[in-house]
Order: sequence, then C-alpha cells, then structure tokens
Amino acid sequence: LRQFPNIPEEIVRRIEKKELFTWEHYYNMSVQQIGELIKFPKFAKDIHRMIHQFPRLELNAYVQPITRSTLKVELTITPDFQWNHKIHGTAEPFWIFVYDADGEIILYYEHFVLKEKYLEEKENVFEFTVPLFDPMHPQYFIKVISDRWVACEAQLPISLRHLIMPEKF
Repeated sequence: LRQFPNIPEEIVRRIEKKELFTWEHYYNMSVQQIGELIKFPKFAKDIHRMIHQFPRLELNAYVQPITRSTLKVELTITPDFQWNHKIHGTAEPFWIFVYDADGEIILYYEHFVLKEKYLEEKENVFEFTVPLFDPMHPQYFIKVISDRWVACEAQLPISLRHLIMPEKF
C-alpha cells in the first residue's frame, strides 16, 4: 500500500502491525472489516479500493511433452484487479520466468505488457517451450513478476511427475 499516493502513514503502520494477516486476507475482506481492523472507518473504503487496484494475476498452465527433452507450456494469465488510469497508466509491464525446482536455472523468460485496452479480453495466453532434463525434475515453477510494483508476483508450480513421455528412439 505504500506504493499508492495519498495514503496516510499512520494507516499503513496500523496495517503493518497486523502481521497475522496476509495480502490475501485483506483482498477478501469487506469495507466494514477493513474499517474495524484499522480503526479508521472513514478510510476503509479507500483502503479497500487500493487493495483491489494493486495488480494481481491468476495463472493457469497446460503442459505437454513434445519430445523427451522438450516441454510445451500454454500459460494463461488472467488479471484480477481494478484498472485505474491514474495509477496504472495505459499499460503494466510484467516478466514471465520458468525455473527449475531448485530455482537455480532459468529455463525461459519473456517480457509482456498488459494493456488497458485489452483488459476486457480477460485472458492472455502464451505458448512456449522449455527443456526437460534427464533425470527429470519433479516440478518447474512459473513466476510472473511486475516490472513496476514491489511484491507484485504470482507463482504457479508445474508438476512433472505424471507426464506421459514419448518413447525413446
């Protein structure tokens, strides 16, 4: 919330003291619940609006082995936030990363820009391939990170345990 303009410092401090609540908790709270939590009911509506304007993405992936060493990934990114032209402008830049189970090797990366005019389409679909190694890792991770917002990221684990691999030649 510190990234939003015109938010009182005292309210941010009160929210930060509530360490038991995650960002997901705040996202699912009503205006009244936020007002009771921060003990500033008159700012609850603004805080609720800001929480829902913070860029949030939902990820879904379909994977299919092409060969024993190549995996096709179809990634669907669905924005789940309220666009405000004053805050977001006309576009929000993001990075897509795919990395191994240990987080040591980046297998794929791509920059994409979520544009306001395409927000109504709701889904952004990306198709790409990543390498498979022998022995095969148990899972890969897909992470989408904002280029402008701190702590704005979404992560999706991709299990590789039950893949039916093509025959060896």
